[in-house]
Formats: sequence, structure tokens, C-alpha cells
Amino acid sequence: MSAGLLLAEHEAAPAGPAPGQAVPRRDDAAILTPLFQDDLIARERDGVLRLYKALTRDRPLFRDANGSWVVSSFEQGCAVLSDPAYVAQPPLPAEEAAVYAPILATMLLRDGDAHAALRRHFAPLFKTQRMDRLHAFMDQDIATCVAALPASAFDAGASLAHHLPARMACVLMGLAPEHAPRLVALTAPVLRLISGTPLPPTSMLALLQASRVAIQALATLMARQAPATLHYLDIDPHALATHALSDGTEHASCASNLCLLFVAAYTTSMLSLGNTLALATQRPGLWTQMAQEPSRIPRTVAELGRLAPAAQALQRYAAHDLTLGDVPLRAGEPVVVMVAAANRDPRAFEHPDEVDLGRHARTLTFGAGPHGCVGVGLARRQLGGLLAALTSRYPRLAPLARPSRGLQIGTFLGYDRLWLGVPAESAKAPAPVRQPNA
Repeated sequence: MSAGLLLAEHEAAPAGPAPGQAVPRRDDAAILTPLFQDDLIARERDGVLRLYKALTRDRPLFRDANGSWVVSSFEQGCAVLSDPAYVAQPPLPAEEAAVYAPILATMLLRDGDAHAALRRHFAPLFKTQRMDRLHAFMDQDIATCVAALPASAFDAGASLAHHLPARMACVLMGLAPEHAPRLVALTAPVLRLISGTPLPPTSMLALLQASRVAIQALATLMARQAPATLHYLDIDPHALATHALSDGTEHASCASNLCLLFVAAYTTSMLSLGNTLALATQRPGLWTQMAQEPSRIPRTVAELGRLAPAAQALQRYAAHDLTLGDVPLRAGEPVVVMVAAANRDPRAFEHPDEVDLGRHARTLTFGAGPHGCVGVGLARRQLGGLLAALTSRYPRLAPLARPSRGLQIGTFLGYDRLWLGVPAESAKAPAPVRQPNA
């Protein structure tokens, strides 16, 4: 399947209803499964962006052939993610829920009071004193890494994106950064499991089993090498290691959530880093402007995150019968918010495809509502620190002709390989970036 074929599928489907008319219960267009099953977005980013634009324009709310309601309107996306009537946990039969217990126990898929309690429990990881120490580590780690880069060309995927975020995630958990490569490999099944990749039941069960191994291994490692972090969170290290897989217990929930926090901290920054560097070096004049005016870097991080979010889509479920806009939804029906499309909705963003450093609009890049990303400040801090270091060493940087390679894991998008280099001195002077309004 290609992006062009998906766009043709969309255009061949019945047109969206006129205002006041009912939205059909099921559409003929099958968009979601081919979009998130393989690496289509990573291979054909421009084609997929055209598809997103068509969805936002023609059918901001429709029901995909797989039964999910698809939202590409920014306003409706905000409504879904902010309203507790749309829950993160899928409605599963009791027997199936028991199989998925380690993942269902995480704050990613808990709702209401249970979700709020988990966020409070792990919030101390992000307190100011700990963040100050972590920021100091990140700054030094970035400086060391950037200083070791070749003078003229480097692979930002291998040298930066797959390196710095994982080390930061280890230190966040109280572990030595040298554990990063092993933990990234160990937790890969957890990432695949939460990625929204359409998978057959046998593959899901295999990932669940591998995820249990990862949860136990991380719990054991933290009990041995990060007891101070666990005590800080009021978690008994011995009990955590002993009962990490005792489903339904408090320590099993803690073990699952610690594993999720590592995966989320690493993945969010890893994917965002590649996307941000790619756009920052592709957009005329932007890199030079950051080098000349470092104070613009925080706004650049936010704006490029809008244009290229790590999470292309987020899924929720109707907790009960309700209405989205004029559309009645039944309890349990899935709703997929197309974050990457909604972030470019022209009804919410003027000149949505342009980099506008004067834009201060809300975005869905890190989610919204109760499940908004708990580590958003940490991710933006690492991105900003890296851009500052890179623009200082490389006042001019551009994509190279060497083949880069996108990375897609279900709904998650970034870069596996991203070749950047110093352009030839004869390169044409870049055009200016859109300036903030006076």
C-alpha cells in the first residue's frame, strides 16, 4: 500500500455529510490499518501529509472501515482528549483483560481516579530538585556528544537520537547511563505493544510475554542499583523485584509503570529529536536564525513539534453513549485522534504548513487533558539543549544526499538514520523564516 493509494481510497469514498446531516456508521475507506501497520508514513512522509490535509478538509470526522471513528479536526481532537468521557483503557472481556494486566495497570491506560493516583505517585520523579540534577547531566552529555561529532558530516540518528534520550531516561530512573543500550533492547516489545500497531492476536501474546520479561528485568535492576529512587517513590525495592509480575498487586503496578516511564521518556525524546533536526535543517533560513538568535530555540522546538509530532495519532474509547459534535457514539466505540493532521488544521492554525515562530497556539503534540505527557518539559529541555549545542558548533547545517531512513513503530514516527552536514560555501543564501507579528 502507498500513500497515493490511500489518498485515492479516501477520494473514492462517499463525500462527507453536509452540515446537519448524519455521519454514516461506517465508511468504505480503510485508512488506519495500512497507515499504522508497516512503515508507510516513514517511507512517504509528503504523501501522507497530503492525505492528512485531505482528511482535515473533506472529512474531519468519519468512521473508518475498521470501525474506529477518525478525528482530524483540531477542535474535536482537543474535545476528545480533554473530556474524561473518552477513556484510554479499551473495553475488554474479563479473561482478555487478565492477559493484558501488566499493560492495563499503567497510567497510559488507566482512567479517572486510578490514573490520577498513579500520576501523583510518580510525580516526584519530575520535581524541581531532581530535574535540576538531570538537566545538568543532559547538558554535559550533550556537550560531550556534540564535541565528538565529525566536523563536516554525521548521522544524527545513530549519533544523537539513539544515544542521548536513552541515557537521559536511565538517569531519570536513578540508573547509570551505561545501562541504556541493554534497556532499550529489552523494552522494545513494550514500545511495540503500546504503539498502536495493528497486530494479530498471536503476535500480541508474544509481545506481552516479552514485555513481562522486560518489566521483571527493570524492576530487578532498579532494586539492585537504584534503591534510593525507589525509596524516594515510597516503593520497597525487595518487594518490587519479588512481586513485579504478581498481577493485581501494588508492586506489580509500580513495576509496570516504571517500565512505561522509561519507554516513554526514551521514545518521546528519541523520535522528537530526529523529527526536529530534519525539519530544522530542511526549512530555509531556520538553522541560521537559531544560530544567530539562540533565544528563538524554545519557540522553534514547539513549532517544529507541531509540524512533526512523534505520536501521529492517539486512541480513546467512548466510556458511555455520547455525542461528538452532531455524531452519536456508542459505549466502547474507538476514537482515533489524528494528531499530525489536527496540528495542521487550517481552521486552528493560520498558514498551517509554515514555520511561524510567533505562533503561540495550543497543539496536540504531547496530548491533552488527563493523559497529557507528564515529561513534556523534560523532552523539550533536551531538544532545546541539543539545538543550542549544535547551532553553536555548526552555524550552518543541511541534509546530505546520503540516504536517511525514517523510523515508524505503529503510530510513532521518527528517524533511524538522518545524515546532516555542513553545506558548501557556495550554497545559495537561505530565505528568511516567517517572523513573529510585531
